[in-house]
Formats: sequence, C-alpha cells, structure tokens
Amino acid sequence: MKNFIKRTIDHIRRKPLLVKPVVSHRFIKHQDKTDWGVSIHMIEKSGRAYARTYWYDDDETVVILEGLHVDKEARGNGIASKLLELHIQIAKDNHASSQLKVKEGTWVYEWYKRKGYKDFVKCKESNDIWMILLP
Repeated sequence: MKNFIKRTIDHIRRKPLLVKPVVSHRFIKHQDKTDWGVSIHMIEKSGRAYARTYWYDDDETVVILEGLHVDKEARGNGIASKLLELHIQIAKDNHASSQLKVKEGTWVYEWYKRKGYKDFVKCKESNDIWMILLP
C-alpha cells in the first residue's frame, strides 16, 4: 500500500511539460504527442529554416534541440538565433536544461558556445559532443 501511495503522489506531482504556443509572424509550429514524448517542429514560413525540439516523457528535465538548419543564402539574418531562442524559451518555461549534439570544433559548435552552451558529454565513437544550457 505504501508503494502504491508513493507512486500515485509521484504521478500527481509529475506534470506534463508546458508548451506555450510559438506565436510569430515568421514561423510555423507543428506539435506531435507520441508514445515516447513530445516533438515540436518549427519551420520558417518561406521554408528556409527548420528546427526540432523534443523531450521524453520519462525525463522532462531535458529538452533537446535537433536539426537546426538555415539555408546558406538565408544565413546572417537572425533566423537561427530566433529558432534557438524559441527552443530555449520552451526549456526555460519548464525549468529544464537545453541539450544538443554537434561536431566538436566546427563553426556551429563555436556558435552554440557563444550562445551560452557548455560542453557536456563527448561521444566516444565520433567527434560529436553533447552541449548543455542549464535553466
């Protein structure tokens, strides 16, 4: 009985992550709830940029950024910064860390460092590294 009560209390305390609507004249958002978690796709209206934010139901302390990409001819206009800002806001609203994986030593890696991300876990099999931004 004691374990049942503890599991029930833990379940009640565990609230689903809050996702405020991404309101912007510049981006389209699609949110998908799956059996493993939530995935949010953010696309620049002209189709020149994309990013995916997701988290797993069993670890809502981490919000992951994946696939942030801006077409080469559209770079330098703040599109990537805005997509990253939207992702970080979702993480902050939920008191979760933001994590992402990049190739260490690339210009993208340096860009994320300038945005406040820190090295977190180096992948053994590749030159990839997980970076983290704490809430």
